[in-house]
Amino acid sequence: MNKITLLVFVFIVLCASSVRADMYDIDKTELECINNTSDTHIMNKCTYTAMVAWENEINDALLNLRSINKENYKKIIRSQKYWEKYKDNEFRAIDAFCSNVDGTMYKNVSTGLKKDIVKRRAIQLNEYLNLN
Repeated sequence: MNKITLLVFVFIVLCASSVRADMYDIDKTELECINNTSDTHIMNKCTYTAMVAWENEINDALLNLRSINKENYKKIIRSQKYWEKYKDNEFRAIDAFCSNVDGTMYKNVSTGLKKDIVKRRAIQLNEYLNLN
C-alpha cells in the first residue's frame, strides 16, 4: 500500500470514528464545524481548535489530579513529562510523513492524527480522576 493510499485510509477512519454515538462534546463541536464547510483550510482549523480543547482538558485533569495522594500525583507529573516528549516525537513523525505529499487534505490528516494523540491523553488522565 503506498503512502497516499495509507493516508487517505487513515483520514477516512478518523472521520468515521467521529460519528459514534458516544462522542465527546469536543468531537461533536469539531464534527459540526467540519460539516458546515467544504473548505479544507477551515476544516483544518476546526480540528486544530478541537486539539486545543483537548489540551485544555489535559491541563484541567492535571489540576484536578493535584487532590490525589501526593506520591501518586508525582508519578502522574513524571508520566506527563514523558508523554510530552512522546507527543513531540510523534508530531515530528507525522509532519515528516505528511509533508512529503501534495494536497491540502494531508494538512488535515496531519492535524487529525495529532489531535487524536492529545485526545487519548486527555481521556486517560480523566480516567485516573474517575479512579480516585
